[in-house]
Amino acid sequence: MQDNLKSKWNTKLLPLLMEQDEVSLYDIVKLISTEYISAIKYLADFLDYFIYQPDNSLTQEQNNLVLKFIETLTNPYNFKDDSSKSIKAFHKFNIKENLSSENYTALHGVYWAKANLIELFVGQDSSIHEFESCFIFGKNPTVTAYTPTYFFQDQFSYFEAACLIVGCVDAIEAKNLYENDADRFHRESPQFRSCFNLLKKAKEASLLPADVIPTKVLKEYLKPKFHIPGYTDREIIESQTSYASPPTHPSINPTHPHFAPELELAIKVWEKKYLENYSTKYEDHSPAIKQILEEMGYTNNRLIQRITVITNNKKL
Repeated sequence: MQDNLKSKWNTKLLPLLMEQDEVSLYDIVKLISTEYISAIKYLADFLDYFIYQPDNSLTQEQNNLVLKFIETLTNPYNFKDDSSKSIKAFHKFNIKENLSSENYTALHGVYWAKANLIELFVGQDSSIHEFESCFIFGKNPTVTAYTPTYFFQDQFSYFEAACLIVGCVDAIEAKNLYENDADRFHRESPQFRSCFNLLKKAKEASLLPADVIPTKVLKEYLKPKFHIPGYTDREIIESQTSYASPPTHPSINPTHPHFAPELELAIKVWEKKYLENYSTKYEDHSPAIKQILEEMGYTNNRLIQRITVITNNKKL
């Protein structure tokens, strides 16, 4: 094995397969699912990216078996059906429970000579290493956690922040499901409502900003309450340069010690009404501002009254 390999797959796991002269796809799938990346989706991704490739030393018939198994893993039934028998995309793949007898036979029908398998994986080492960069590994090569991409955002909507707390893997997919089938969304994420309400209460108590939450502010709020691997245990480095937004007045900067959340909220609501032409049932100022605030999630009547007064155009 080469000395300059970077991927954990090639340095830690591939040598375990080299104890035998011939290696089957069953051996590889078993090793991946038990010692490497166990989620069904990422098992399928690994097989697709690094095995179902040209020059993989397999016959056409064997390649067809590989493709068929990948399609079994990525079948929409596994992703969308919410029955108790469906295999969820990000659940762990259990080779004893999830492998059909047909696939058991098929995986044993795909095999490599040891030298050919080394050549296949070592030649893709940099790509495998890049693939692994999306995951957090323990001291063993086994993945201990996958860090969703949206964890690295510079700011979060309240919906995204609640997704982060309950462990949604993809905030965009979660939002789409919520908008299209809210009942199913809440069945699949039963803790979401309480987490969203927790954040809303923090907003009403001026512990969090009105609209979007800078990631540093969100982390400081969540860290004493929740352990979220890949987020609360990660150093947040703020961007030093802004390319689009004009300078923010200190009074509405959430990181300033004298940040004024109601002033920030008043400005945002005024902009929605008078700059963005936000659609409301009424043209008059007071009922329109009330509707905008309620649709933003604010129900405190005294707060609504204060913001309504602050944003009117009456002379002092």
